[in-house]
Amino acid sequence: SGVITHDPERAYPGYNFFPSGNTSALYLMDMEGEIVHTWQPEFGDERFDSLSWRRSHLYPNGDVLAVQCDNMLFKMDKDSNILWQKPDQGYHHDMRIQDDGHIYILSRQWEENPMAGQDAVTLVDYVEILDPDGESLQKVSTLKALEDSPYAPLLRNAHYGGDILHVNSIQVLDGQLSDRIPAFREGNVLLCLLQIDFIGVLDMEEEVFTWGLAGQWNFPHDPKLLPNDRMLLFDNVGPVWHRMMYPASRVVEFDPLTREETWEFRGTPEQPFFSRTCGAAWGLPNDNFLITETNSGRVLEVTRDNDIVWEYINPVRTGEDDALIPVINEMIRYSEDFVADWLS
Repeated sequence: SGVITHDPERAYPGYNFFPSGNTSALYLMDMEGEIVHTWQPEFGDERFDSLSWRRSHLYPNGDVLAVQCDNMLFKMDKDSNILWQKPDQGYHHDMRIQDDGHIYILSRQWEENPMAGQDAVTLVDYVEILDPDGESLQKVSTLKALEDSPYAPLLRNAHYGGDILHVNSIQVLDGQLSDRIPAFREGNVLLCLLQIDFIGVLDMEEEVFTWGLAGQWNFPHDPKLLPNDRMLLFDNVGPVWHRMMYPASRVVEFDPLTREETWEFRGTPEQPFFSRTCGAAWGLPNDNFLITETNSGRVLEVTRDNDIVWEYINPVRTGEDDALIPVINEMIRYSEDFVADWLS
């Protein structure tokens, strides 16, 4: 447990920001596994004080914005003082904060009969834009955006007892690749729709999906457009040998124009890599990848040659014979300069 691998010559240096599934705390940890700062707010409400955070964002001054699925979105300072909070608004899974402070976040609510042929009550996902103080500015239904798009036939495969799309990640596009793929213009958002194995770009002005891919992955998470014009994706149950015998995940990099896969990391039956739910992957400035194997409470930094140069396993244990390990929903690596102004 803890940091079990560290090659300082090849690992990207910095601090690791993450939640642990056993607590409502957030941690900043150095590369050797020492916790150097902790955020743990007190709401006085057991719903919020006892659950971990699905996604969190660290600001350069030490403030943190965090979301707890369907329960709470809130902002706190570096000393865990709550600056503002928005409980019970249906915010969930993922968010992105822009340079101007605007917050792009996923929300959801149960609605009656939103579309023909589906369950009487359907869980509808929205992309919502908030101002820096958490006030809503725009709210776009991903279900209607899909119905109004050329990708509407994918809804024939939608079922799952009302949770028919289950949008689980968001990235705000900055115009990169828009000269080759017009849908990638600045301000549009890249989304992952788990239940129909679809990643797509939602035009926030037209409120319709204008680009998408499906068919190469199963129950995916966390697609990201990388600086090299490729995409990175956590494919939860994608490897072929999984369907024959063993459960397995992989992380894959691919060209969004040609769909060519240019890199992947996967485990083996002897050394498994698997997260049935969640999972995240980031490209690092040194061209390595930081991969969160959520359900195993494990994080890896992997080179393009698939060498593991840093590895962390959550040291917390519980249950009979300490058989249970808390999940890590996502770990983010920040440079030393990013936290230098406030971290003493």
